[in-house]
Amino acid sequence: MCTGGKMLKVNYQPRGNYHFGVEILTSEQLRNNETPEHFRIPQMVSFFLLLAVEEGKLRHDIDFVPYEVGPSEWLLVKPGQVQHFHHPSCWHGYIIMIEPSIFEWSIRQSQEIDLLQRVQQLPALLQPDSGQSLLCQALVRQIASDAHLVEFPASTVHRLLQWQLNTLMLRLSLPPQAKATVVADSKLRVTFIRYRDLVEQHFREWHQVASYAQVLGYSERTLVRACLAITGGTAKQLLDSRIGLEAKRMLGYSEFTVSQIALQLGFVDASNFQKFFKRQAACPPGEFRERQRAALLSNDGR
Repeated sequence: MCTGGKMLKVNYQPRGNYHFGVEILTSEQLRNNETPEHFRIPQMVSFFLLLAVEEGKLRHDIDFVPYEVGPSEWLLVKPGQVQHFHHPSCWHGYIIMIEPSIFEWSIRQSQEIDLLQRVQQLPALLQPDSGQSLLCQALVRQIASDAHLVEFPASTVHRLLQWQLNTLMLRLSLPPQAKATVVADSKLRVTFIRYRDLVEQHFREWHQVASYAQVLGYSERTLVRACLAITGGTAKQLLDSRIGLEAKRMLGYSEFTVSQIALQLGFVDASNFQKFFKRQAACPPGEFRERQRAALLSNDGR
């Protein structure tokens, strides 16, 4: 039974002697390889997980946001995010597990496309048109087949898979779903990435945009412009959203008290944390925890 305070950290660990940076399973293989308990426990992944639906409807949560994914749609889970499966037998398709380091090669090969950053900026739900989705599904099947080539050296197969994976992710990042992430000014894109990465390092202790602007050597206005260009939100919204997400994770998957969580997230006064959280989640921390645990128990007893 899955109860509050339980979360599984999952690393990229291919089966057997398989040693490439991308592994593909069918949904049936995933169900056969894992126990029912595996699907009940929320999981924080250290790799990219791409779910491709061919038939049925996939219900999946990413960081407390529920998604319903239908045929020809794709769902992208990014490293560090927490995912939660619902009933695993309601859909058929592919699970593509991608080690982030596989994109480093493509960065070295091209000065124009930083594929890792491009993938990081994609939304969770990808909805290519039917023709593009069919091409991507065919490419997934080809990658799955080529990963087991034995008549070529492993280094050759690895490079082949890298090229094919690059093509797959570039196709999935084409409009319309990537429109919101396209930035004409590359300087703003670099500024955003630097700010986002620094927020990830220091959101627990730095709660004001001014602190990040000072360290990065930008004005607060520049950070706001960069965030608006990439996400459509302000620099403060990005920062508060990251703090709020961590608070949700700790409330949902740990046994820390609200006061302990407040302190770990840099709030000396627990009442200030409760006000902050209510603005982020539209409910008090205690109520959020109760709802999340009830949802886990409901999913566990399906």
